[in-house]
Amino acid sequence: MTTVARKGVGALLVAYVILFLVTAAVLAAVLLGRDKSQAVVRLQMPQTAAPVASTAPLALPKSEPAPKVAAVTPPAPPAPAATPTPAAEPPKVEAPQPPAPAPAAEAPPAEKLAAPSSLASLYPPPPPEKPAPAARAAATTDAAPQTPGRGLGPAAVLEAGPYGPLPRIAPDGRLPWIVNNGKFDHGTRQPRLGVVLTGLGLNPQVTEDAIVRLPPEITLAFVPYAENLPRWIQLAREFGHEVLISLPMEAEGPADTSLGARVLSAQASAAENLDRLRWILGRSPGYVGIATWEGEKFLASSPHAVPVLQELALRGLLVVDSRQARSNLIQQQADALGLPFAKSRGFLDSEPGVEALDRNLQQLETIAKRTGFGLAMAVAFPETVRRLVDWSKTAGPRGFALAPITGVTECKDFCQQRVARHAAAVSTVRR
Repeated sequence: MTTVARKGVGALLVAYVILFLVTAAVLAAVLLGRDKSQAVVRLQMPQTAAPVASTAPLALPKSEPAPKVAAVTPPAPPAPAATPTPAAEPPKVEAPQPPAPAPAAEAPPAEKLAAPSSLASLYPPPPPEKPAPAARAAATTDAAPQTPGRGLGPAAVLEAGPYGPLPRIAPDGRLPWIVNNGKFDHGTRQPRLGVVLTGLGLNPQVTEDAIVRLPPEITLAFVPYAENLPRWIQLAREFGHEVLISLPMEAEGPADTSLGARVLSAQASAAENLDRLRWILGRSPGYVGIATWEGEKFLASSPHAVPVLQELALRGLLVVDSRQARSNLIQQQADALGLPFAKSRGFLDSEPGVEALDRNLQQLETIAKRTGFGLAMAVAFPETVRRLVDWSKTAGPRGFALAPITGVTECKDFCQQRVARHAAAVSTVRR
């Protein structure tokens, strides 16, 4: 082989070697790139799967800082599912539990509160139903209206009138002022203190307070023009109070319009005055008598006053004179007419202020110690009612007996004969 041929074979071998190397390099490069791509895919897959797997369990254990997890991670559905469960638990606990006890716990209070709610209905028209006072009413009324309850019903001492039922002396001699009286020990030897509270029926709140808060021994006098007067008087009697009707009479000086259209006047005829009297007496049953309302001018005229006093005596009522007049026509006529009579020493609240009221109460107590009894009037002002409530609580411990109006009324001669006849009638009825 020539030198030239040898050189050609050597170059060809070198070319094959280079081609082989190039081919190997290309294959190596291809294979290396594939491995890298697979490696990238494998690395990317766990990265996406791992967060999902890690965030899902973190949402449960980290439920307290859940706000951050819920805001960052898309699997918010599990987070809400976890958060509602604690939130749902309170409602479930509150919802089922209240309904079960509610009927048991709220139903009884509802019944208890329903009765006291009738307290509002004590305002006109004032109903007699009131739970808390009812117990007290039962304690006092069973004793006070017990006279009617034992067969001495008010129907026997009532008759039809032009404006309403009028009191009368029953055919067997029973007297309205005794039938309608309250419970009191008339044999007591303690000094008796009588107080008549006037002006009731016009202010519902003050009237209710006086009826409910004052002891039954305090007598209540109602204005005849008051609305719902029969129901007020019924309520007062249920609480054991004796009741009077204020009788408006003409006063001295210019005409007093506050006395109303039915005022008994010295300018009117006897027939007209009697008609006005029957209108007033017919406003309601249940009272023991009347209390004068003014009357200086009217009671100074015998021709006008005597027919009225005769009518009151014939109807078996007592009369309370609230005036401070020296000449007293009522007292003069009382014995002859058989008219029970009581005279007031004055008005306890004639001067404003609690100090003046206390001073007058002390004077009344002094009179009662000296004479055996004392009677005074008072106007139904809120402060007067409050003070009388406190004062009345201490009267008994200090040796006094609070007395209704029938406990401080004078009844002489002809009046005593009527009382004896009443007692005989009561005995007959009881037998």
